[in-house]
Amino acid sequence: MQWSFLRFFQKIWDTFYLILKQKIECNHVRVRPKSLPGINFIKVLTEHEDAFDVLYCIAFEMMDAQWLAMRASYMQFKEVLKATRQQHERELSLEDLNSIHDLPACNLLYK
Repeated sequence: MQWSFLRFFQKIWDTFYLILKQKIECNHVRVRPKSLPGINFIKVLTEHEDAFDVLYCIAFEMMDAQWLAMRASYMQFKEVLKATRQQHERELSLEDLNSIHDLPACNLLYK
């Protein structure tokens, strides 16, 4: 069960990344996000080549923490994913975000 959960989360993350990449590179025109979370997301991704992998790990750890905090079953995956997205957006809304390591959830990687 645990491996199917990991594969499912990987597919969601990959899909999100491909959609984002397609929007950014669409017709070789750079699309500039208008929201602070979007601006910070792009800023963090362009920080270094491993930024996407680190963001993936942070997102997974955030989702795992949400899952445990909510004591969710697999039937509540949608609610857990929504809560994780909201938390991720709140963290990406920090005005003083200059690096991926400025994200509060980055501490989850080093527990």
